[in-house]
Amino acid sequence: MVTIFWWINWLGSKWVLLPAAVLILWAGPPETRRRWVLWAGVMIAAPILEWLGKELIGRPRPEGTSFGFPSGHAAAASAYFFLAAYIVGKRLDRSGAGVVLLWIVAGILVVLAGLARIVLQAHWPGDALAGAVLGLACVSLAAWYHERRR
Repeated sequence: MVTIFWWINWLGSKWVLLPAAVLILWAGPPETRRRWVLWAGVMIAAPILEWLGKELIGRPRPEGTSFGFPSGHAAAASAYFFLAAYIVGKRLDRSGAGVVLLWIVAGILVVLAGLARIVLQAHWPGDALAGAVLGLACVSLAAWYHERRR
């Protein structure tokens, strides 16, 4: 079981998410490429805010000496998957089941990323939850700004 969560954890790492974002932006249609600023803004803001939270709160991890609140992996996974759902969802019929399914899948992936951090004893449950909320907040702010500018 731990091996499965190790792989889930790896799939939610910057070593996978960053190249995947570049691939989506490069291979996607022109309107997706025009949204690179959203990707850049969210994927830069989330780790900065995560680092700031760790420095201000200073809560240690279950194991180790570094700070754990909020979880950077959970924040990155949340920011990435919810932003992907937002951008891909813009191309789908907004009232369709496809958009709902897209957001449900994104939510499941975020929950799995958070669970992986907890199972691997890298974070407390509150750390993972806070990271997921932080990522979603960054996406929500970016989406609000994007919709307002349209």
